[in-house]
Amino acid sequence: MTETSIDTVPVVAGTVLFLIGLTTLLPWLVETGVRRLHAGPVAWQLAVRRLQLSSGTAARAVSGIVVAATGAIALQMLFQAMENEFTLPTGADSSRAQVAVGFRDRTADEARDITARFARTEGVAEAMSVVEAHVWRPGPLEKGREFAPAAPLRVGDCSSLREYAVLPSCKDGDVFVLLAHGAQGSPDDARTTAVARPGAAVALRDPHPPEDGSERPADGPLPRWRIPTDAKTVDSRPDPTGMYQYGVLATPSAVDTGLLGESYAQNTIRIDPAVPDAADRVRNTAAAIDPTAWVKDLKETERGAAFSSVRTGILVGSTLTMLLVAASLLVTTLEQLRDRKRLLSSLVAFGTRRSTLALSVLWQTAVPIALGLALAVAGGLGLGVVLLKSGGQPVQDWWVFLPVVGIGAALIALVTLLSMPALWRLMRADGLRTE
Repeated sequence: MTETSIDTVPVVAGTVLFLIGLTTLLPWLVETGVRRLHAGPVAWQLAVRRLQLSSGTAARAVSGIVVAATGAIALQMLFQAMENEFTLPTGADSSRAQVAVGFRDRTADEARDITARFARTEGVAEAMSVVEAHVWRPGPLEKGREFAPAAPLRVGDCSSLREYAVLPSCKDGDVFVLLAHGAQGSPDDARTTAVARPGAAVALRDPHPPEDGSERPADGPLPRWRIPTDAKTVDSRPDPTGMYQYGVLATPSAVDTGLLGESYAQNTIRIDPAVPDAADRVRNTAAAIDPTAWVKDLKETERGAAFSSVRTGILVGSTLTMLLVAASLLVTTLEQLRDRKRLLSSLVAFGTRRSTLALSVLWQTAVPIALGLALAVAGGLGLGVVLLKSGGQPVQDWWVFLPVVGIGAALIALVTLLSMPALWRLMRADGLRTE
C-alpha cells in the first residue's frame, strides 16, 4: 500500500476470528457432507462408511490445511492487488535483446571472438557487441578541476552501433559524435562536444591519472587519436537496456582499440524463444569465457525483490504447513488401517479386489481434504475481499486459489501413495490369524 490505509489491529483480530470460525465450521461440514453422500461403487461405499464413523477425526486432521490454505489465498489476493505498486518499468526493450553480458579489458578483436562464441551458442538468434572505453581532452587541467574532461567511446560494427543511435548511413571506417541532449541525467551537449567533436584530437588514455599512481599511461608518448573531420553528429536512442548513451561511436577500422586505456566489451543478445533454456546457455558461455563476466536479463518490468520474497515465502510456508498436516493425516490413516487389519484380510478372502480397497483409501483421504479446501477457497476469497476493501483496493485476480488447490490435490495423492505399502501388507491372509 502506498499509505497505511488499513487499521492493523482490527484487521488482525478479525482475521483470527475468521479462521477460528472456519475451523469450528469444518467438523459440521464434514459430518453433514459425508452423511449426505449417496451409494456408489464398493470402494466409495467403504470410504463413506469409514468417514461416517469417524468424521470428527477426519475434520480434525484437515483443519490445519483449512487454516493454512485460507490464509494463503487471502494474502495472495492482497499481494496480487499490491503487485503494480511494487512493479516498475526498467526501460529495457526485450523485443531487441533479452540478455546483456559485459567483459572487462577486451579489445575489438577479442570482442569479435566473444560475439562469435555467443553466436554459436544454441538458442542465440543474434549477438552484438561493442568495446566501451573513454577519450579525454588532452592538455593541462583547468583550474579547480581534479579530472580531465572525458567522453565515452564505443567501438563496434554498424549493426551494433545502430542500437545506440539513428545512423543516416554506416560503413566500416565511419565515426559518429553521439548526443543525448541531457536525457536521463547525461551531460548537456556542450560538455560532450567540449571533448568529442569532429576534428578534435583526443587522448586514448587518461592524461592525468590519480596521484596514487594507479592506471598511469604506459611509458612513452600518450596515445592520441583525431576524430575525423567528417564524423557525423547523431542523436542518441535508448539502447536495449533502456539507457541513452553519449560520446563517440566508431567502427573497428577507425581506431586502434589496442591503444585504449581501461575498456570492456558489452554484448547484447537476442535469444530464440523456441529454445526454453537459451538464457541459461548464454550464461554458461559467458562463464566459460570469463567467470567474472556480469550477465543481466533484460526485462521491461522489474518487481521489488523483497515483495517477491515475501509473496513466495507465504506460499512456501503454507505449503510446508499443509505437508505437516498431510503427515498427520497419513499417521491417522495408517492407524485406522491397522485397526481394520482383520476386516481387510476378510474382504480380500471373500473376493474383494485389492484395487477396490486401495481406491477406498484414496476416497477416504480425498473427501475430507476436498471439503476442507472448498471451505478454504470460500473463506480465503471472502477474507481477501475484506482485506482489500479495508485498504480501498479492487480485486485483481479471483483465481489465486488455484495453486493452493493444486497443492491440496497433490497431498491427496501423496498420502494415498504412502499408505499403499501398509495396506498391501495388511490385506495378506495372515491377517485372519488370531490367538
